[in-house]
Amino acid sequence: MMKKVSIVVPMYNSEKYISRCLESILQQTFFDFEIILVDDGSTDATAQICRSYVDKDARISYYYQENAGPDYARKKGIEEAAGTFLVFVDADDYIELSMLEILYGEMEKSGADLVCCQMARADAAGKRMSITDMKEPYIDCNSVEDNLHHYFATRYINSSYGTKLIRKELLKDYEYLKESVIGEDVTIILYLL
Repeated sequence: MMKKVSIVVPMYNSEKYISRCLESILQQTFFDFEIILVDDGSTDATAQICRSYVDKDARISYYYQENAGPDYARKKGIEEAAGTFLVFVDADDYIELSMLEILYGEMEKSGADLVCCQMARADAAGKRMSITDMKEPYIDCNSVEDNLHHYFATRYINSSYGTKLIRKELLKDYEYLKESVIGEDVTIILYLL
């Protein structure tokens, strides 16, 4: 059965973080999702941890590929995704328990192709450090092209994949995923906008 949301988790040597990430996803108040784990050539215990979660929950799939970078891991996740919408959650991130419910609700209400939420940063001990502040809940898409710098500079739109629910149809063209670079999130979000 087709899920509404596919959550793609690209990872590389993530044994220290992946359990916390997966627990935050599995405890969501929104239930109609699948989790696609894409291991980008990990050499630590990441694979074993992921397989233990696959054994416990039928919504989780695990894929291993030779190390090619995070963009190619995301691309693999997109290819395997059955959902109408996608969320990308990095293995060292975790999400609030109602994140999917809220983003999906906003997607349903607005009919938007991309919905964005806030992001908090945490220190090594897990203590919340700062929150990016979205002052405008909706952005006029007709003006985005002229004002992208302003929107990113003022953090109305943050560049992180992990704060976006994206209609999968927008991601069918993989040409923008040709090369993995530092800060690839910004490139992809600009492309989507």
